Amino acid sequence: MELLRNADLAPLTTFGVPARAEVLARFRDVDQLRSLLMAPELAGMPRMVLGGGSNVLFTRDFPGAVLVNEVPGIRVVSEDDHHVWLQAGAGEVWHTLVLHAVDQGWGGLENL
Repeated sequence: MELLRNADLAPLTTFGVPARAEVLARFRDVDQLRSLLMAPELAGMPRMVLGGGSNVLFTRDFPGAVLVNEVPGIRVVSEDDHHVWLQAGAGEVWHTLVLHAVDQGWGGLENL
């Protein structure tokens, strides 16, 4: 688990406003997230989970740990003649998920 100090947040948001995090770490599964939440280096520190950064605006430096969600995965849970139920990792990029569904011929997600 890599902890980056004084990390640049601008490339992680769509606004790209200059800001820094005291600590930045990335996780790709629940065990990595659990380890980060239990890490003594982060004890007592404010924490924020960041996804794709399209609904976050940092207006100043974040005095804590930003945990970047990179949990991957797209899988079919169930399907019938008319529907497909998917499970997607919380770190999947929405556009990538939509493109995957369109490539498979599954309509609907592209309208959301």
